[in-house]
Amino acid sequence: MPFKVERKAEICKRNFNRPGCCWYLCDNRDEEQCKGCFSCYNNCPHKVYEVINGEPQPIRHENCVGCRICEEMCPNNAIEVNAVAEDRRNVWSLTDLTEIQRKSEEGTYKVRGCGALRRIPTFDDLVLVPAQVSRPPIDKYREPCNTKVILGDRYAEKPLELDTPIMIAAMSFGAISKEAKIALAMGATLAGTATNTGEGGMLPEERKYASKLIAQYASGRFGVSAAYLNNSDAIEIKIGQGAKAGMGGHLLGEKVTGEVSRIRMIPEGTDALSPARHMDIVGPEDLSMKISQLREITDWRVPIMVKFTSGRVRDDVKIAAKAGADIVVVDGMQGGTGAGPDVVTEHAGIPTIAAIVEADEALKEVNLREEVSLVAA
Repeated sequence: MPFKVERKAEICKRNFNRPGCCWYLCDNRDEEQCKGCFSCYNNCPHKVYEVINGEPQPIRHENCVGCRICEEMCPNNAIEVNAVAEDRRNVWSLTDLTEIQRKSEEGTYKVRGCGALRRIPTFDDLVLVPAQVSRPPIDKYREPCNTKVILGDRYAEKPLELDTPIMIAAMSFGAISKEAKIALAMGATLAGTATNTGEGGMLPEERKYASKLIAQYASGRFGVSAAYLNNSDAIEIKIGQGAKAGMGGHLLGEKVTGEVSRIRMIPEGTDALSPARHMDIVGPEDLSMKISQLREITDWRVPIMVKFTSGRVRDDVKIAAKAGADIVVVDGMQGGTGAGPDVVTEHAGIPTIAAIVEADEALKEVNLREEVSLVAA
């Protein structure tokens, strides 16, 4: 069994050593400390303890689930229950137990930033196929290496032309500072790539310093206007994001300052809540109509991107491609966020690498792999 029960020797000092899943490690019996209150025997809900020779002993080891009730109820604080790390069946870590206790006391779930902390496949796990005779390598000292890519040339008059095939993902003003947004815009320009407004509207300075700027069109529609859309180099319809699969956004009111309020077009000091889905996109036909609407607003100049959480990737990618998207973006579960429920970030979605494979196959199945650009995040 995956749990070990230990009595603190300096407090209890009972005189037996019993190996097993419920494990008492004690010596030098001390009746004054133990008191023989039978609290462990009386409160154990799984009948692990049995009274033998007038003493409670953990006989039914297989019943122990590590609930720690015996530890909590001991009036002398003499029992300590620890998980046995070597046992693969051990699912109750100290972090899990602490979080369960916190939830019961506060009545709220854990919210944090960044992405999944669990070990999942990443791009660092990939290896590169080197060129040799079948495809000769480039001599970097004498030959130029061109990394330029063109995205969204399916219907757009002005597709995205990037010198570097790595873009900066969406991070909204409010979730990050104005200074950070400007720095990202400058960095993207220096690298010859694009940055993304996120769902918090477009800063004038961001537009000034970014040579290629993608305007995100999210469910909250913060800061969205015809001018906002026409001032962009591409439009990204955000259906979902990897770090908060199936959920909307939440920017706390204390972050909605005067400038954030003006850019997002919401009252100052109020929470900015994005719905889990677009209220006017409930099916494939609606997505097609939305893409057409955005094309008309921008006079077919800029590419239209559709961004999904990596879930039912194959079906979602086919829907977006058939709806007329120029670019499809699949966002894996390791994607970042400013704030999201820990349980969703850790346990919802699939890794980016797996999503890329499904998305690629989906586009080939509908014969649109050469027409629709694929972006992974």
